[in-house]
Amino acid sequence: MRPLTLVLSVVCFAACGQLGPPRTDAGSGGGGAFVPTGGGVGTTGGGVGSTGGGAALGGGTAVGGGSGPAPLVWSTVALQDATSSLAVVALSGDANDVYAGQELGDFFHSTGGGFTKLFRFSTGIRSLYASGGTVVMVSGGDIRTCKTNCTTEAAFDTLSLNNPAMNWSFFGKAACGEGPNHIVVIVTDRTSSAAGQVFEWDGTAWARTNSNLGISNPTACWFDGSGNFYVSGDDRVVLVENGSSTPISFSTNNTNYRGGATIDGVTWVVGPNLFVAKGSGLSISPVSTGHTVSQTLGAVAAVTSDEVYLLGYYSSTNNLGPGLKWNGTSFTTLGNSLPGFGLQSGVRVTHRTSANEVFMAGADSDGPIIIRGRR
Repeated sequence: MRPLTLVLSVVCFAACGQLGPPRTDAGSGGGGAFVPTGGGVGTTGGGVGSTGGGAALGGGTAVGGGSGPAPLVWSTVALQDATSSLAVVALSGDANDVYAGQELGDFFHSTGGGFTKLFRFSTGIRSLYASGGTVVMVSGGDIRTCKTNCTTEAAFDTLSLNNPAMNWSFFGKAACGEGPNHIVVIVTDRTSSAAGQVFEWDGTAWARTNSNLGISNPTACWFDGSGNFYVSGDDRVVLVENGSSTPISFSTNNTNYRGGATIDGVTWVVGPNLFVAKGSGLSISPVSTGHTVSQTLGAVAAVTSDEVYLLGYYSSTNNLGPGLKWNGTSFTTLGNSLPGFGLQSGVRVTHRTSANEVFMAGADSDGPIIIRGRR
C-alpha cells in the first residue's frame, strides 16, 4: 500500500455462519414500482400531477391538490457473494454509487441495482464515507482512503491510528462528510476515558484537528447542512463548529447515545429505552414518543423533515417493529412495514442519497440485510 501524506495541525480544543438464500432486488433500476401519485385534480380543468393539482382555468380556484411527495416504495436489495452472516454496519455513497460494509471487512458496491462484493478489508470495517469517487473506510486501527478505482484493498492508502512515533494510540469509531473534500473521522484514545478526537480530510491529506471533543465513547457523527457536525456518545452529543466542540447533555450516568441525523435544520438523536431528542443548533431536548417499551434505538434516517425513521432492534417483547416513524406531527410504529426487518432483526445503519432514495441495513437471524426505499 502507498504511504499516505499526513498534515498535523495542533488545535486545542457474533460468530459467522451460513447465510440463507440470497435476497432479491427489483432489478438494476431497482427498488420496486414507482408510484408518482399525490396530485389532486383542479375543479375546472386542473390536470392530475405527481406533485399537486393543475391550475384552474378562467380565474377559478383549483381544489384537491395533493400535498407532499409520494410514499417510499421499499424492496430488499441483493448482497451478492456475501460469505459472512454478520450485519451490514456501514453504508455511504452517491446515487447509483453506494458502498456497503460488513463487520468482518466484506466490502460491496452498487451502481443502482444489487450490491456486488469487491473484496474483504483485512482489518474489518467500522464505518464508511463515500462521495464524488473518494471512499474512506474506518477500522479499529486505521483510516483507509481511496480517490479512484476503489475496487481492491491495494487502492486504499493507510493512515495507522497506532503510531508510537506520533504518540498515537487511537481506535477508529465513525466517519461522516459533506463531500469528497471535507470528511471527518472520529477516534477515541485507548485509555479508560475513551475520549473522542477528530481527524479531517481536505481532499489531499488528513489532519488531527481536535484532540479533546469533550465526549467519551463516541458512536456516530453527522453534518448539519451548514458545515458543522455533531458527535454522539456517552451522556451527550457535541456540536463541532470551526474546530471547537460544545456539549449538549442528556444524562449523567454514562448512558450511550447511539446516533442521529439533521434535516432542514432539525436534529434528531436516539439512544436506549426509546430515547428520542429533537431540536436545532444547541437547543436539542428529549421528546415523548407516546411509547414506553425499553427498545434501544441506534440509527436515524431523516429522509425529509416530515419523514424521519428512528430505528433499532425488533424483538418479540416490543410492539414497535424495528422502530418509529415521525410524520411531521406524531410518531407511528413501523411494525412489519419494512421488508426483511421482521422479528429478531435490527437496523444498524442508514444512508440517504436524496429525498427520493434511502437505504437501511443490518441483519436478522439468517444474515445481512439491505433494503432500499424509492419514489
